Amino acid sequence: MKNILAKFSPWHPWVNRKDGSVDLSLPGVYLLAEFDRRPTLGKPALSRKIFYIGETCSTLRRRLYSFQRSAFDNKFGHSGGATFFKARKSKPELERVYVSAMPVDMPEVEREAFIRYAERALIWFYYERYGAMPTCNRK
Repeated sequence: MKNILAKFSPWHPWVNRKDGSVDLSLPGVYLLAEFDRRPTLGKPALSRKIFYIGETCSTLRRRLYSFQRSAFDNKFGHSGGATFFKARKSKPELERVYVSAMPVDMPEVEREAFIRYAERALIWFYYERYGAMPTCNRK
């Protein structure tokens, strides 16, 4: 698992996710978490603060946009985002949401297999550590 987490970007505030430090034009795996204060820079750890572990074989930019629409605007497109929105009685506080991503740049067949493996492995490791799924990973 440490090998997988080592490939992730440092945590970025949700509002700065498009700052160019992560190549969102690639497919990959992403972690979403809520922190009361900015986490320390460096690679993310498997924290209980993670509320969603997701993957996309499209582009990270497109998938994070889908999450944005569902989680903050209550629009169709991302089941984890819809779960996030419904779990709050009011509009979520954007400044508490952070993202870390692992863009994957390899040939398509290997890429899709690796992305799906990495997402499921991280969910399993989270489950093993905390005895539950991340709150917005329902299936």
